[in-house]
Amino acid sequence: MRVAVFLLFPTILPAADALLLRSGPPVSGTYEGGDARSIRFVVGDQVRVFPVSDVMSIQFDNPTAKRPSSSEAPRTPSEAALSSKPDVADKQRKFCEVIQDYRDANMRYANEPNPIKRADMRKPDPYDFEQRIADLLGASGRFENWTGTVRFHVDGQHIGASFFPDCKAFPQAIEFGTAAHYVLLSSDSNTMIPLHSPIADTLSRASGNQTVVASGHLFYLSHGNLGSFQTGQKGELRQRYKNAPNYPPASAASPRYLAAFDSMALQH
Repeated sequence: MRVAVFLLFPTILPAADALLLRSGPPVSGTYEGGDARSIRFVVGDQVRVFPVSDVMSIQFDNPTAKRPSSSEAPRTPSEAALSSKPDVADKQRKFCEVIQDYRDANMRYANEPNPIKRADMRKPDPYDFEQRIADLLGASGRFENWTGTVRFHVDGQHIGASFFPDCKAFPQAIEFGTAAHYVLLSSDSNTMIPLHSPIADTLSRASGNQTVVASGHLFYLSHGNLGSFQTGQKGELRQRYKNAPNYPPASAASPRYLAAFDSMALQH
């Protein structure tokens, strides 16, 4: 058995993770997490899902991935899935929880039948919850390998896309969107996807509300939206992230964020 495993390794590309299956050739790609039932592996521009029962072992070539030392017992695929990259799914789950916590707080306030008790309650402020999102994502606004669905349209030589992170309680109620239309010299238009680009190639193979794995960043406003003295527009100093259509401010109450995407992969 040791000889058979040793002979398989030369077929694996050195700059990729390797998934060794109980039957069939090894799979070269990038490990993207998993759970006790399945392993997710990015192969080319596709996310493939393998049942744990079909997987013999995982070989990590990413220097940041945790590998067992020679004194440690070999991990099973499910153990590797749970301990190697927990941050991706965990950050998305925590993001969804902030939105849900705001909605639950609003429901408690609105449904309090006793007017005296309700008068003593503080109406939930969406920006208090938005600060939790800022603490989670940081000034970079970075989201990495989040799962969800995507819709898109073509505007000239650009693609406008909306990504809806997978939050079980409220599907497609949260949107990470590019600018809706390309406007020359508009900084927001830079979020749109060029018609000839790797993401466009991926989307050309998508259908309907395609499930994808997306990475990119939200537009964090370090000093809030100060408004304009020239126009008299009222600013919102607590605004943390820019909204896709630029109104109203993006918040836990209106979770429509302006986003720039740098990768998308179809999930099958």
